[in-house]
Amino acid sequence: MQCIGINGEQNSWLEQRIIADIAMKAKLQKTEADIALGERHIWDQRARILRLEQKGADAALAKELLNTFLQIQQLHQYRRNQLERELAASP
Repeated sequence: MQCIGINGEQNSWLEQRIIADIAMKAKLQKTEADIALGERHIWDQRARILRLEQKGADAALAKELLNTFLQIQQLHQYRRNQLERELAASP
């Protein structure tokens, strides 16, 4: 991988590694924020389902949406774990 610095010169291996680590840490931060937001969506959706059921309303669609949120959350958690492993393995 060849990275060109601001001054137009090729970055050293160390500079490239630092840039890659910063990018990976930014991705990890974004993924953690996505997980936190997902938790709020899941919590809200569970509360919505409870309210619907208490009113005797059909909650089937709300439950489908909850399952979608849970699947997305699993993907975010998988990605977070992957990024953490990559960061831990980087020299």
